Amino acid sequence: EVEYAPPLFDGVALDMWSYPPTFSGDRVIFMRKGLYESMLKEGWKRLGGSFAALLYYAYFHAGQDIYTKFYSKYRQESGDSIRLAEELFRLFGYGILKFTKLTDTEALVKVYDSFECSIFKGAEEPRGAIVRGLLAGWAAGYWGASYDEILVKEEKCIAKGDPYCQYHIYRI
Repeated sequence: EVEYAPPLFDGVALDMWSYPPTFSGDRVIFMRKGLYESMLKEGWKRLGGSFAALLYYAYFHAGQDIYTKFYSKYRQESGDSIRLAEELFRLFGYGILKFTKLTDTEALVKVYDSFECSIFKGAEEPRGAIVRGLLAGWAAGYWGASYDEILVKEEKCIAKGDPYCQYHIYRI
């Protein structure tokens, strides 16, 4: 059976059946650049480093939770969870993720074309609070570590003019 929906108006057709959008049984949302760009720029402008701390903390726990509930189903020893994380990071529009090192206590991760840092090109300091938190939380989940056992350094950032963002994550 084929269903058809007429155009919303001349020149505009939409998927009328996919509400709510989901991935792996969970609801997902889509955000246009203008929406997250305004939110992030205004947050940094008004709250500065406090905004970065809030984003890092929230996304750390989100990354840890998503690892536990989703990625942990895939084999660590074969690299399946890593390959899946890299592909989904790209698919969801965060950027191009590359794990260059992952041991029991250390991860080195590069992110090309970060959605977050690309809007801050010309900044004098790193701006990857969301991505930094998400990756640190993911690593904590991978290692079975707590928030207090993780240290992450944003060593390179495209907001500062580097060709990619680089995060060094340690289990301490």
